[in-house]
Order: sequence, then C-alpha cells, then structure tokens
Amino acid sequence: MAYWRDKFQQNIERDRRNIGELRALGWGVLVVWECETFDGKAARKSLAKFLKCDPRPANESL
Repeated sequence: MAYWRDKFQQNIERDRRNIGELRALGWGVLVVWECETFDGKAARKSLAKFLKCDPRPANESL
C-alpha cells in the first residue's frame, strides 16, 4: 500500500512541477480527466472556454 501512496504523491508533485514549468514558459494548461470526456457537450464547453472560442461543433454553427 505504501508503494502506491508514494507513487501517487510523486505523480502529483511531477504534474505540479510540469504545469508550473509550462506556465512559466507562457503556455496555458488545461488538465482533462478521462471521466470528463464522457459528456461531449460539457467537454467541448470546457475546452472552448479554455481556448476562448465557440463551443458548438462545426456542423452546429450557424
């Protein structure tokens, strides 16, 4: 059990470090969890907000 707890903690620290480095370089970072992709409409809305664009799929515009 300690192995997985330590591994999980190391993953958290690695992700924070990598996100911080990307932001320091001027990149925006959006973390998407697999479970968030099951609702396509919500995922498009989240991505559109991050990219600051229209969340409708191309075939739904106009």
